[in-house]
Amino acid sequence: MQVDSIPLSLKKVYPLTHHSFIHFLPQQGRTIITYENGEELTEHEDGTLEQSTFDGSRIQINADTKSETTKDGIILTSDLKTGRRLRQETLDGVVIEFKEDGSTIDYFPDGTVITKFKDGTIKEVNHDSSIEIIKANDTVTEINHKTRTKIITYPNGTKKQCFLDDNTVIYEDAIGNVMQVNPDGSKQTTAKDGTQYDVLTDGTIIIEKNGEMIQKDADGSIVKGDGTVIEANDVHINLTILFEQALESTSEEKFIPVKKEKVPINEEKEKNVDESVSPSIVRNGKNFTSEDFIIGLVRIHPSSSTFSTNRNGLKKITAGTLMKVLEKQNIGKKAKTRNLCNREKK
Repeated sequence: MQVDSIPLSLKKVYPLTHHSFIHFLPQQGRTIITYENGEELTEHEDGTLEQSTFDGSRIQINADTKSETTKDGIILTSDLKTGRRLRQETLDGVVIEFKEDGSTIDYFPDGTVITKFKDGTIKEVNHDSSIEIIKANDTVTEINHKTRTKIITYPNGTKKQCFLDDNTVIYEDAIGNVMQVNPDGSKQTTAKDGTQYDVLTDGTIIIEKNGEMIQKDADGSIVKGDGTVIEANDVHINLTILFEQALESTSEEKFIPVKKEKVPINEEKEKNVDESVSPSIVRNGKNFTSEDFIIGLVRIHPSSSTFSTNRNGLKKITAGTLMKVLEKQNIGKKAKTRNLCNREKK
């Protein structure tokens, strides 16, 4: 057969020579051309073109897509007009879809589906959709729809387990401290050293360590294990700090890392320059030091300012609590001084 009698679509895409062999198979609905280098081109009735090369790879072209099968058996499908990758199939049965938004979806033979988003988030769903795993910002969330639980693992090693039916939440950090938050809002923390802290919904705080218990009621009074009651006005600062520690031990912030806002480098440099130029602020002819700033901050935010010290076994105390304790001590000293002066006069 002459070259001029070859279908026009084939001649345009693949130039022919007089050494090419053409096989018309109308019953099969296709035409096969064998080139002199051993490659074959097949045109189907629907216009699909299929080419096989001497190295074992194959290329298939239809109206919208182009599929290429490499010699290793990998099938690559792309958009014929834009060239964008659409799909990839491997010999082990894994199929990868490439989406326009930059995400990819991996389909595995066992039914597992993994979606990778452009922002780095990874979502994995098992074969029966009973388990869902999401990885984002170094945090892993695993949802088990059969057991109705959700486990979140944070970058610092803390695990947060949520029971979806009753909303109970259990935290466990990397060193073994465990806190349980009950549906009614009460909390219980068991520290690594065995100390147990309970915070009830009415504000009652219970501390138990080495078999000894001490309790602070909602009115501020304290009950020791032997039944001794200490009124709120007579509570020693050491006990105040002890119960402050109990509240801190049952806070979510102790277990979950708090994101810190990043300060732009330029702003940080400007801040350092300003501090080096003017180490103190002048107001009304007075130089205010860092100590003045701290005192002012404490007066404005007494409940959120916290001081740390190792003196007399103290660790942490809020500024508001410290001010109240010192004020009581000051009042007590003044009262003792007045009583002493009255006795001397008599």
